[in-house]
Amino acid sequence: MKQSIGNLDQPGQLQLFPRYLIACDKFKGSLDSLSAGQALAEGIREANTRARLLILSVADGGQGFLQALSRCYEQFELRQTNCRDPLGRQREGHYGWDPISGTAFIESAEAIGLPWLQPHERNPWHAHSAGLGDLMLATLRHMPERLYIGLGGSASCDGGLGCLEALGFELRDAHGRQLAGVPESLARIHSLKAPARTFPPIVAVCDVANPPHGARGGVRVYSPQKGADPALVERLEVGMNHWRRVLEDFAGESLTDLAGGGAAGCLGLALRAALGAQLVPGADWMLDQLAFDQALDWADMVLTGEGAVDPSSLEGKITGQILARAQLAGKPAWIVSGQSVSISGLSAESYALNDLDDRAAESPELSLELLRLIGQQIGSEVK
Repeated sequence: MKQSIGNLDQPGQLQLFPRYLIACDKFKGSLDSLSAGQALAEGIREANTRARLLILSVADGGQGFLQALSRCYEQFELRQTNCRDPLGRQREGHYGWDPISGTAFIESAEAIGLPWLQPHERNPWHAHSAGLGDLMLATLRHMPERLYIGLGGSASCDGGLGCLEALGFELRDAHGRQLAGVPESLARIHSLKAPARTFPPIVAVCDVANPPHGARGGVRVYSPQKGADPALVERLEVGMNHWRRVLEDFAGESLTDLAGGGAAGCLGLALRAALGAQLVPGADWMLDQLAFDQALDWADMVLTGEGAVDPSSLEGKITGQILARAQLAGKPAWIVSGQSVSISGLSAESYALNDLDDRAAESPELSLELLRLIGQQIGSEVK
């Protein structure tokens, strides 16, 4: 069920009532999507009391996935359950449930997100994805018609081993011995056996399009961000390549170039092969759910942003897709980042928090104040 943007006033004269569409991604480690958007809106409103503002909370599969979707369903319920964190410690987690459509929603980062670990704990050789399996089992109690899983921002790079083990899959080596769902098992797995339970149709909403391994694969590109040194990257790469071949035998299809297979520590690979999940690009999927194009038709101008804007932001990330849609619609756009932006082909005016104060990344309160000041400046440009 896609959101419908209702009760928007009809387009009028830009100079009298300028319309701003604000759709920021999270500022990782500092602010969530909605908080960032509200701070910009506050500044615009202070500079121009006639401004009309629409704030959308957005996410492309990672942190903020549930928050963004909560506005798409009239009776969206945030349910609480227990799950494991990336190191197997019990914690409180959440999933989304829409009783009208019988649809369940999971944000993988709710259980196995990198922010749950302290910097000294971040090591993808020790982290696993069992917590996602815990959340999936919790949703199965509702017997959902469909399950959407947002993939992104994970601390693990286990190819979904922990998740599958939690769901009841048996992982065995060449001698028939059962293996644990941890990264160490990647290179030792010989066979996979599915549990007796049935699963609903699953859609994996992927924050990146990378395949599982290779030069642009999920292992090489993202495991260093999770704490892997070069030696561990190679070890994980070898293991993931072996695990991919086991999954190909299980699923009966080639998975080498699976777009999105490298998302969330290669969870996309496991969900596709073991559970038949459909993998979709998160940015476009989310913008369609939020009726973004309807909001864009209403708006005169667009503001977006995220904590770190780099060339990858223009390669399928939600901020890049927002800018692309704004450009196609002929709407002026601004992008706000935590760090200075220098990207060729960027179709927007840019602001960076660290240009105003290099302490911004260390203080959510300071980041909010700087976003408010940037909003004031943008709002003052149209009177």
